[in-house]
Amino acid sequence: MIYIILVVFLFLICILLIWFCFYVVVSCFFPNKRAPFVPSFDRDLKLMKQLNLVKWKKIIDLWCGNAKALRFFESEFWLVGDGYDINFFAIVLAKIFNRIGRYKIRVFWKNFFKADLKKYDYIYVFLFPWQLDNIADWIRENMKNDCVVISNSFEFKKRKPFELIKNKKWYGKIYLYKKNQ
Repeated sequence: MIYIILVVFLFLICILLIWFCFYVVVSCFFPNKRAPFVPSFDRDLKLMKQLNLVKWKKIIDLWCGNAKALRFFESEFWLVGDGYDINFFAIVLAKIFNRIGRYKIRVFWKNFFKADLKKYDYIYVFLFPWQLDNIADWIRENMKNDCVVISNSFEFKKRKPFELIKNKKWYGKIYLYKKNQ
């Protein structure tokens, strides 16, 4: 009986690995369709400890991946977080990590364009500059007036941040934006 369970388990792992490899190959050939799954780096999260965020406010992570940044925001600033991503594996990982750590983060396996940004006080993005340019107008039109956009590592080309937090070394920048700036 134990051998049957083990064989089924190994079979499922193989299927998941094949599916993941297929996803990676497809993502390489069609890069404009989605953001690659890159979790927020620990050095960037450490840098974000300098942010002055208000406790118990709501934050959304667009293309949240495994929701590492949302877990950081919940544990460090007590923010209530929602994450959106179209990467099935990243969402499954996020749900597993959230369950293990007993986080109250909600993650959704759907396109973030379906999210109502007016419900959120903070918007977190960790996207490439060309992706930020594609969604900049949509974010600005749909966010609340007092909402703050937190951009990890990359800046919006057409907008000026109201605050920039830098690491002492060359890497690590956090850009903060408001609606009317």
